[in-house]
Amino acid sequence: MAARTRSHEDRNITELKESYRGRSPGWCVRFRVYSFPPIQKDFSNHRYGGRLEARNVARRFRDAIEREIEFIIACPGGAFDRLTSRNKTGVVGVSRIDRKYIDKRWGTPCHDFCWEARWPDKDREGRHRTKKFSIKEHGEPQARQLAIDARTNGLREFAQHNSQTFRPPKPTTKFWRYMDFTKFVSMLEKGMLFFAFASRMSDAFEGGYSRGNEELREYVYKALGPFTITSEETLRRRESTALSCWHANSHESAAMWKLYSSMNESICIQTTFGQLQHALPQGVSIGQVKYIDHETEWVPERHPLLPFFYKRKSFEHEHEYRVVYDASGHTRANESDFEVTDSGVWVNCKPEEMIEQIVVAPDVRPWFRELVEQVVARYELDIPVIPSRLDVSPSL
Repeated sequence: MAARTRSHEDRNITELKESYRGRSPGWCVRFRVYSFPPIQKDFSNHRYGGRLEARNVARRFRDAIEREIEFIIACPGGAFDRLTSRNKTGVVGVSRIDRKYIDKRWGTPCHDFCWEARWPDKDREGRHRTKKFSIKEHGEPQARQLAIDARTNGLREFAQHNSQTFRPPKPTTKFWRYMDFTKFVSMLEKGMLFFAFASRMSDAFEGGYSRGNEELREYVYKALGPFTITSEETLRRRESTALSCWHANSHESAAMWKLYSSMNESICIQTTFGQLQHALPQGVSIGQVKYIDHETEWVPERHPLLPFFYKRKSFEHEHEYRVVYDASGHTRANESDFEVTDSGVWVNCKPEEMIEQIVVAPDVRPWFRELVEQVVARYELDIPVIPSRLDVSPSL
């Protein structure tokens, strides 16, 4: 009665070619998501205006589910966040235990009451990691909260490790950042890299959701459970999420010179993914930007940072990777690595480890390259300063 297509575009989709048990001809999307009940949604040809139109809506719904389940296992209500009858603390993955041990000096049995956090290990499939916090050392309330925080962070790392967005490229992948000379000097002077708040960037769509979300939200929420996003919360995220944007390419780009720098007095710092990751502190997330049709496609809602890794197809030429910092949880404990300002966040970095080479803009006068070399020498950095390859004369 139903024939399953085998093309990648129609994965998880079955065509219903005839009416069967009250189901109209059309397309059926089926999923099994971890420990959730099976997901099934029919899209009839009659309701959506024809066979091809119904298939397009089914594909969009399928894509939306796929983008959400990247992180659903680590989100509230997910497969690793379900209370069981054995839970006595009211917090999933966190328990109060009596750690028994033998005193090495006296040989007597001792007790150390702790709060223990447990979460799936991102590096060893099927295994878990644990971390204990002594009540004697921290006190009851603080030990409990430390365990909750440890599990939350562990789940976030686990989810990011299994995400296509945060999956790292090869360490040798080249990253480029085009900037004005003054911004370059500021970076060297502070020894920090500037991240601009999304609300201060020129693209008003940064961190927002698409029209596709408005159209598909009813279906996605019915399948995976509601996750209410208010416009006020979206605005707060844009005002507290800071971004550093990098162009991924094997060579420099003439288009990027024109778009993101003033051609006459600009430089480009070139690094690799491995160097950038090593030079930045813990607490930032690095991921690849996806370019979508904002009129029809879905922007994930269950992870607070994912909307900042989705942009309109008009920007596809940027081949962008982003480094993102969520300043909403900024505390005095991390002030040494992060300095929050009104327009963004300065993030501690190691320029000598981060920068592989410095490229000066094409068509600059010799004195500008000499100036860049002098500034680099003043900060005692052993980094080569080279001319743009766009200055190479053609062969005749």
